[in-house]
Amino acid sequence: MPRDDNPSMDILSAAGRAAAIALISTLVAGCSGGGSGTAGSGPTPSSGDSTPTTIAAVYVPNYGTDTVTSFATSSNGNVAPLKTLGGNETQMALPIGIAFDSAGNLAVTQSESNSVAIYATPLSGDQPPARVISGSATNLEEPSGIAFDANNEMAVANNTANSVTVYAAGAQGGAAPIRTISGSATGLSGPLGVIFDGSGNLYVSNPRANTITVFAAGASGNVAPSYTIAGSATGLSGPYGVALDGSGNLYVANETAGVTEFASGANGNAAPLRSITGSATTLSTPTGIALDASGNIYVTTNGNKSVAVFAAAATGNVAPIRTIEGGMTGLANPLLIAIR
Repeated sequence: MPRDDNPSMDILSAAGRAAAIALISTLVAGCSGGGSGTAGSGPTPSSGDSTPTTIAAVYVPNYGTDTVTSFATSSNGNVAPLKTLGGNETQMALPIGIAFDSAGNLAVTQSESNSVAIYATPLSGDQPPARVISGSATNLEEPSGIAFDANNEMAVANNTANSVTVYAAGAQGGAAPIRTISGSATGLSGPLGVIFDGSGNLYVSNPRANTITVFAAGASGNVAPSYTIAGSATGLSGPYGVALDGSGNLYVANETAGVTEFASGANGNAAPLRSITGSATTLSTPTGIALDASGNIYVTTNGNKSVAVFAAAATGNVAPIRTIEGGMTGLANPLLIAIR
């Protein structure tokens, strides 16, 4: 299918559109950037997907080639993927968001077809989805970030509709959402990344407003967020993918400002605990973000078509400890990211 090197300008953050650069996270739920696995009573490490206790691989949707590529978490350099999911049977159509449910099924948002395709494991080649959610009743509109909660309910950020729709576990076909967060009181503005914490609270990145909005478990309708991270001190600039660690600290990939980390419960004009930014980081249009079981930070860089890996608690103008990059990787406009 014809495409530009960069994703749809409708999905870009305001800063990204103004600079005419490429695109969206991560993901992902407090049971994952969408996550599963717990650390005490706090949220689980996540990436827009459920993060299991044993981390096996990194999964990246490639907007530029309608594929999902997976790599060992230890991968470095110009390496071939462990597996590539792609081909006509997959029904991939400009994939952006990615998340795993508790059974290991992989859900991928398809921004061009306004659908979510769910693939059964094991993933392999030109594999058709086991289920597809699509149609006017779904209210999917440029779906981007995706996450599962502990009950396998699935939240999807709808970038151009300024909404988040939530679907019942196992939803398929033209299923209507069981809840929709939408309206002027919500503060949603081009939502991209979504993630649940262990209590079912939903975190949403809003690149057009440079904010993170947090909604109580079960929120629905035109409701105000429980709290909002916003203001000049936050360093948020085109926030895209989101992830949580086991202590509830929030990690954000910012298209034009690197990575920012906020303390659990951060609210208002809060300064980040740490930021990863500067020339040594090699971050170029960072979009997705995920954490592994050791707290290492994985960041997709749309500008470099790469995945940069930083040590746990990395801060400042630091170089990645590993980078997956090069022609053999198959990375092409990578957006959000998941680890499982």
